[in-house]
Amino acid sequence: MGASEMYTLQLLGSVVLTAPSGANVTPRLLKTQGLLAFLALSGGRPVNRATLQALLWSDRMPKQGRDSLKKALSELRNCFSVGDVSPLETKGGPVTLDLSRLNIDLLNGAPVSTNALYVPQFLEGIDIKDEAFNSWLRDIRQKLDGPEPEPETPAPMSRVIAGPVSSRAHAAPLSIGVLPAGGSEHNTQSGHIANAVLNSLKQVMSQSGTFRVHDFRGSETDEITGPRDVDMLLHLDVTRLQNDMIMSLRATDVAQSQIIWNYEDIVHLPDFNAQLLYSKISQYFDQLCDRVMRFEGFSSETHIAARNALGAIDHIFRLSNSDLEAADDALSTAVSMFESPAYYAWYAYLSAFQVEKQGRSEACDVVERAKYLSRRAVEMDRNNPLSLALVAHVYSFVLRDAETARELVSPVMHLSRQNVMLADTLAMMNFYDGNYSAARKHAETACSLGMSNPYRYSFTTSLAMSRMMLGDFNGAARSAKSALAQHPLRNGYRFEPTLRTLATAYSRTGQLDEGRKALAELDGQTGLSTLDRLRNADDAPFPNKDVLTMVQESLEGLYA
Repeated sequence: MGASEMYTLQLLGSVVLTAPSGANVTPRLLKTQGLLAFLALSGGRPVNRATLQALLWSDRMPKQGRDSLKKALSELRNCFSVGDVSPLETKGGPVTLDLSRLNIDLLNGAPVSTNALYVPQFLEGIDIKDEAFNSWLRDIRQKLDGPEPEPETPAPMSRVIAGPVSSRAHAAPLSIGVLPAGGSEHNTQSGHIANAVLNSLKQVMSQSGTFRVHDFRGSETDEITGPRDVDMLLHLDVTRLQNDMIMSLRATDVAQSQIIWNYEDIVHLPDFNAQLLYSKISQYFDQLCDRVMRFEGFSSETHIAARNALGAIDHIFRLSNSDLEAADDALSTAVSMFESPAYYAWYAYLSAFQVEKQGRSEACDVVERAKYLSRRAVEMDRNNPLSLALVAHVYSFVLRDAETARELVSPVMHLSRQNVMLADTLAMMNFYDGNYSAARKHAETACSLGMSNPYRYSFTTSLAMSRMMLGDFNGAARSAKSALAQHPLRNGYRFEPTLRTLATAYSRTGQLDEGRKALAELDGQTGLSTLDRLRNADDAPFPNKDVLTMVQESLEGLYA
């Protein structure tokens, strides 16, 4: 990029931002100038909004701080609006300043000490009454004023000021310690099952992006010194009664010794197998997440981020427009407070529901944001099966990029019988690719794993859709009706793919009156003619043209 196309930022002396045209576009507000300086010294890496809020508005209430940060970012966006391409990226939560589009005096060999009568000071004249910012400011000035390690060959400033320079340490999400199972010897059958349950719960919690798991069973070392250093403890007590095993699980808040979650389950030992284990683990984890989301005893920023993420997932699957808006707000807050690949992945996954409701042509901003969020989730963790499953669904349905979706899930496909979201994603990817038998098998796995999941209607709908395309219209209708019975109804909203599949199946089996009822409910809920929407293939909720043709022909018979 030529120098004439770049902005120039002066940080030594007064802050001055100059546009490529030569116009002075320096932010008017001092805190916006401080924000710009901090981003400029962050090495071009994304900085989460919670860090920026804690740096400049640590004395404000959380909502006031977020609002103030939004105003400062708005001013900064306006400053960068005079060039062809803005170096400021604020989509999806974290904030990034593209240093390749900026000439910054401090990073480009400008001297920091001379024999002149006037020596410019870093951020001269900046008077921001926030101790977090002033602490960072003093630290940078001290580094600039200190002696160079090798005076004869001074190190570039980009190495002296390694970024991002943060006002606080990087925090962890909710931490949970796994304790040894009680009531059973390790080498007995019940002991083996108890440890299998704990190992599987440990795995699914670690993959969730919400929990950081510490194993206190003596099988691993950890920098955490003991159970008192975590937020929660997971207990499992086992009682053997002939061929049955009673498992008592509970999670307790360490600080207050308060029970957050308590559940008792009975396992008939002769029936116990891997598939039963995985379905039970899914059930336990869903219950634990529900209790943690509602528990108000965790109050740190990362705890609040975790609760926001868990609450957002609940809102996503409740389907109404207000719920999707609430999920959007909650996930935006979560990723601004704590950068987790799973949070980014769930935020991207939300776009599938938004595009389903709005159509692709009306959701251009959502689609663009989904690209960023998906890319960010994968950049942070390329091995997490949950994140990869959610992002692959986005690539296959929202972005219509089946090749990338397949590439993403290829390394973790062998885990599909353990992860319900991965099984469902594989079902839908095969459905979009026209591999309906494979889609049905993966959907059956998802239904089995998610039999106690509060959002199981989604998995049952995937099964109904695959049966529909295999020509099993009676089976598709049964599955779709089961999915409707599984809906957590609120505000009268139902999953639109469920109603669409039910109407199609009824049409194909000649049950036209029942089909028209399902179609009338769908049209009434969306306020649109489903058939009219399907006439635009690019806007239709089917990447697969064969599915589109099947549904169009079936619904035409109901409108007649």
